[in-house]
Amino acid sequence: MGFSLSKVQDYRKVPGKNEVRLVGENPYLRFVNSDHSAIYLQGGQFYAEGGQVIEPEPWVIESVCRVKVDKLRKVGLDTEKFESTYDTKIEPVKKIKVEKIDEEENPESDVSQSETPAKRRR
Repeated sequence: MGFSLSKVQDYRKVPGKNEVRLVGENPYLRFVNSDHSAIYLQGGQFYAEGGQVIEPEPWVIESVCRVKVDKLRKVGLDTEKFESTYDTKIEPVKKIKVEKIDEEENPESDVSQSETPAKRRR
């Protein structure tokens, strides 16, 4: 199947009922860079904005390597083939645990957490 954003989710009406069901999916990933136009990954192929199949540029390859493997497989990418073709390793960015900064740990702040604007409005 070629590039299509019109039927990412395909729903069909259930005969005899007032109900629709999801019968198919055609998910995609969109990669953007401020210096280039958007690149789409769908069905294991890379597409330019106009829908033509393209070879991914280095910035796209770097971006793909930061996506979780299960998401890449969902859009049809053969991750092993991708890694060997572009001599790279897919290593998704891990989420960083953010801890709440206490007022005592942040003495530069002249507003205490109990007086923040969001709490004043309550």
